[in-house]
Amino acid sequence: MRFLVTMKSKHVAPPEVTLGLFDAALAWGKRYSASKKMEQS
Repeated sequence: MRFLVTMKSKHVAPPEVTLGLFDAALAWGKRYSASKKMEQS
């Protein structure tokens, strides 16, 4: 089974936090795609 998860933010993140959030999202994607729990196409 495949599904797509999307998110729309209601609030804009402050500029000083944005880079940390982006880095955390990249690390999350690498971790789950390496463990074969997530597929990216």
